[in-house]
Amino acid sequence: MTDVLAASANASALRKPWVPPTRWRAHDLLRVRALADVEACAPCIALVPDAPDAPCVDLAPALAARVPFVDLAPASAARAPCVDLAPQALPDWTFDAFSIAPYVVVRRAQSVAGMIPVGIRGATRSERQAALLRESGVLDCVTPEQLATASPSGERAALPAFAALAAVRALLQRHGVTWGPTGSAGFELATGMPSVTATSDLDLVLRIDEPLTPASAAVLWDELMSLAAACGTRIDVQVDTPAGGFSLAEYAAGKPRVLLRTNEGPRRVADPWCAPSSARVP
Repeated sequence: MTDVLAASANASALRKPWVPPTRWRAHDLLRVRALADVEACAPCIALVPDAPDAPCVDLAPALAARVPFVDLAPASAARAPCVDLAPQALPDWTFDAFSIAPYVVVRRAQSVAGMIPVGIRGATRSERQAALLRESGVLDCVTPEQLATASPSGERAALPAFAALAAVRALLQRHGVTWGPTGSAGFELATGMPSVTATSDLDLVLRIDEPLTPASAAVLWDELMSLAAACGTRIDVQVDTPAGGFSLAEYAAGKPRVLLRTNEGPRRVADPWCAPSSARVP
């Protein structure tokens, strides 16, 4: 794959054969055969505080507004079970979104056999829908890693988020990490649908299977923040491990526990590379 790809060519060039479901990971983009293969669902999510008499916090409205868990969870948050409820009707905007770019993003959530937890994105930040996708409806998969060398076409490359994406390539290659763009930048590169704006952040995921020290994470985070400032944008970095996903910024800050997002919900853990037990984490 060349470093410079036209947006219209990205989708076809990056399309791969059907990928076994065990290979699908959070942040992967799946091209869907038909909207009929997708069922809307309403996540039931709550944080369970340490105090036994403390009320749970319903995060469903926050998810709809794309508010990060880390901004809502108290320091004592322990576990947030996530259950996909009965299918619901898809909102009207999803039909327009699929007519332009029939893609969904794999999300972390509990599911049922033969179904993949996914998210649908529309033209605005308010247009986000949790859903379940039938495995038989997957045509192909585009991973963030495949998009690491992709670039937008024409004048869109000058947008701050894409300028930052070009700047981080050499840095992350030097650090030897497996990575790729997600969010609006990843969606645009994979589908050719303009999604990045002048105020968009650059979202990245790092796939790191072996433990990284907080000191090493802090060095990487500081370098990324310097590049972001130089490009006039913000960079948000999620780290994916075999146990789940967490914020690089939080881990680099040296906090004793970080918020680890898992298929069973978010947990506060000391080691985000070690799968948390089903018991409550203090």
